Amino acid sequence: MGMNKIGFPGIAPLPSNINLGQNSTTQNIQQLYGNQLPIALPPAETYLIPQGQYIVTQGLYTCIQYYDTAVAIWRNLRAGYGPHMLSSDGANYRLANLSGCPVGAIVTAGGANASNVAGFYPAATTNGIAPNSAYTCVASAGGSTWNFWVGGAVQSSPTITAGGTLYTVAPVLVVMPPANQGSTPYIPATMTCTISAGAINAVTVTNQGAGYVAAPTVLVVNVAGDITGNGGIITATIGNSTAVTGVVMASPGTVRTAVPTLTITTPGGSPTATVVMNFALTAPTVSAGGAAYGNAQPFTLLANGGLVTTAPIYTNPSLETNLTTPRQPYITGTSTAGGAVTATGLVIQDAGMGYQLIPGLVAVAGGGNIPTTGATFTVAVGGVSDVAYLGAI
Repeated sequence: MGMNKIGFPGIAPLPSNINLGQNSTTQNIQQLYGNQLPIALPPAETYLIPQGQYIVTQGLYTCIQYYDTAVAIWRNLRAGYGPHMLSSDGANYRLANLSGCPVGAIVTAGGANASNVAGFYPAATTNGIAPNSAYTCVASAGGSTWNFWVGGAVQSSPTITAGGTLYTVAPVLVVMPPANQGSTPYIPATMTCTISAGAINAVTVTNQGAGYVAAPTVLVVNVAGDITGNGGIITATIGNSTAVTGVVMASPGTVRTAVPTLTITTPGGSPTATVVMNFALTAPTVSAGGAAYGNAQPFTLLANGGLVTTAPIYTNPSLETNLTTPRQPYITGTSTAGGAVTATGLVIQDAGMGYQLIPGLVAVAGGGNIPTTGATFTVAVGGVSDVAYLGAI
């Protein structure tokens, strides 16, 4: 999800005669490594995939990402364990281990009564747009960097200018940027609609987007098989011209063990945003051992919670709450002879990932035992090193 096209920090050392830049080929890898090139990725590190055709096998904590030029960020293409086939151009696909890193932010206040100027405000020069010292977004710890937008969000109630006729299935609504958007980054808006008696009767904005320089155009596209529907016209408008409407992570900084805060500075107003993290669980400890977990019986720890519940002021789940999906950890242990849970012998076989906040832990007893007193836990969070493999085709 980071903004900059980070090169190759954190990877296993490579021979000096291999070129892994944009012009490298799969033959380099095949000649030197056979068909499997291991890529060691510590947390917060990325690896730009060389040009070529590959079967990519990620580890449990690594994602395949592509560079989205519209938003000027890296987006997840594939998460979780591979293998996946990939054709890389050498510049816009990468492996990223963002466990323990911030990945996004939820705008909680846009800055009422602000005197802001609508536009895109990057942390570093992006698409020819330089930083503005009066518009900054700074993390309290970890050194992550952030870009944000003022204005340009699609209003939540588009106008049904014409409902059309003879639609057999609700058409797809495609939101197109205005002609004068140019290379200015923006968060794409999305919409869906319903029909009644063959006409569009309601539109739901599923992402309001941010940073549109003018109202986008909404294309009404028939679903495959609908050969009769026609005439639907949806008109979008934009607003919030002086409010912060979107915040995205530009670079992840270093691994965090707690959620950092963001300070957004603009001329007037008080915009705020809540960071969305991508935690793995690194060190569970037992606060109270509970009772009746069985005499030296196995137990498993499950995580609960760990998702941000802060209410956003704009609807943009694609770059806010939907950035991570928690994966349950696999943490096992054995109870004492007296039936209590103990930290001795706890084994993290999978640290899980995708937790936006520090979750709670619950011990599930084995052997059919029913605890009379539940054990309680605390858990440390952070990042986990990983290994991915590139298989040259």
